[in-house]
Formats: sequence, C-alpha cells, structure tokens
Amino acid sequence: MTRRPPAPVRRRAAPPPPAVQAPAAHPPAPPRTPAARTPAARTPAARTPGAQTRRASGASPVRPGRTTPFLPRRPTRRARLALALRRRAPSRRAVVLALLAAALVAAATWVLLASPVTAVREGEVSVTGTSRTDPAAVRAAAAGQVGRPLLRVDEDAVRAGVADLPYVRSLAVERSWPHGLVLAVTEEVPVAAVPGPAGVDLLDAEGAVITTLPEAPPDVPVVSVDVAAAGPGAVRAAGEVAASLPARLRADVAEVSAASPDDVRLRLREGQEVRWGGAGSSDLKARVLQVLRQRPASGYDVSAPSAPATW
Repeated sequence: MTRRPPAPVRRRAAPPPPAVQAPAAHPPAPPRTPAARTPAARTPAARTPGAQTRRASGASPVRPGRTTPFLPRRPTRRARLALALRRRAPSRRAVVLALLAAALVAAATWVLLASPVTAVREGEVSVTGTSRTDPAAVRAAAAGQVGRPLLRVDEDAVRAGVADLPYVRSLAVERSWPHGLVLAVTEEVPVAAVPGPAGVDLLDAEGAVITTLPEAPPDVPVVSVDVAAAGPGAVRAAGEVAASLPARLRADVAEVSAASPDDVRLRLREGQEVRWGGAGSSDLKARVLQVLRQRPASGYDVSAPSAPATW
C-alpha cells in the first residue's frame, strides 16, 4: 500500500513593523462634528428643573472646575435705598434751569405789578364818547390811578367816580400799554324835555329823568301838553312819539304837543306844523315826512302814512 506525502504547512506572513513618527507638540483637537451644533446634541441636564430654577433666580450657572454655583452678593437695604435716591435726585442742569425759570417769573411779576415801568401817567389818560359830558370831569375820576401799574388799576373806583355825572350811562376802562388809560363813555340820549317847577326835565327813551336844566337844549324837543284838558294818555302818547323820532328828525323838532292820545302834533324849528296822529307806525311816518319835506310847505299830515297830505 502506497503512502501519500504529507501536505505542506502554510504560515502567515509577519506584519510589517509600524512606522516611527515624531511626537506632536500639542495633541490635535478632536474635530467638531455637525451633530454638536444641532439641538439634539444638547444635554438633557440644561432642561432640568434645577437649571431652570437657577436661571429664574438669576444665579450664575456652574462654572467648569467648580462643584458649587457662583452666587453674587445681594446689596443691603441701605445700599438699595441710596441707589434709589441717587436715581430720583434731579440733575444739576435741571436744578439750574428751574431756578432760572423761577427768577424770570419773579422778575416779570415785579415789573407788571410793583415797578413804575408800566405805571399810569397823568398825561396819557384819554376820554372818548362824550358829547354832553365834560371830559375833564371823567378824567378826574381816574386821578387816583395815576402812578399805579396798569394791571393794578381799580376799574370799579373809576366807575364810581363818574356815577354822579348825569349823562354817563356806562364807562369802560381800557389799558393802553405801557402807560395809558382810555375811558370810553356811553352817554344817555335825551329824547324829550318836559317843563317842570324847577326848570326842564330831560327824559330818556324809557321816560326816566336824566337831569334837570333851566331850559331845554336846542336839539331836544319840548313836550308841552295840558294834562288837565288832554289827560294823562295824551302826555304818554306825546312822550312815546318824541322817543320814537329818528335822531336827525328829533333835532329839527322844537315842540311836541297833544290834544288827545290820537292827536299828537309836531312843530318844526323852521315853523312848519306836522300832524302826526297816534303813537303807532312811527318809523313809517318818519320816512314819509322826510319825503314830503323835500317840497316847501307850511304843514304836513302823516297821520295816515298811506295817504299823506301837505298844505
């Protein structure tokens, strides 16, 4: 029997020796992977209740290499109070501006209320609106205000000074800066003169007595009525007609008479007679008479203004 030769033994080849490298000065940093920047790479410890509590309370997180968190010192109550007062205290500039504003207000107040800069001067008090009143009498009512600042002028005292002047109905005191006063007078307008025991009483449009004069002014008609014969109604009608006359026609009327309440007559200063009739429709009668007077005549009848007549 023939024997087979044994199989050859296979040996593995020895690995080559490793290459010798020089040692690096600093070990290279591990490369950053994109996964470190993704939200999934965050550690769950950052979302733990303890970490959230530290963030809410303001405590600093745990630093590397420390076992406990770093907690800042809380300021004392006195330090907090001093900080609050320092924040609320005004700045030096604001204080200076406030002092300057107060000084300006005080100076303006002194100039307007106490200094002679705006004082009333005697030669700068003027009077307007007077025709029957003496302007000097009105100016004398403001004599006590000379030398006072304009804002301190006593208007009531000036009005009280003209209360006894008969023709003055009202008085307005106006300031004319820097040293003047303007006294604007509104006068009563006499519409009729009624003879009386002491002279002639001047009446206004409401029938009130303005003043009593020895004789009637040339531009005021005289109401002459025999009360015993005509009655008080005739006197009232004559007064109403005299009060309703326009100012231009009133100046041309010398006398108003009445035999009855419906028979009022006018006597013009040129001598003509006007039959006026009753006290009604005075405006229409005055316009008709103005047209009739454009033709010379010795008398005019406007008692019926729709059918006037002359003679």
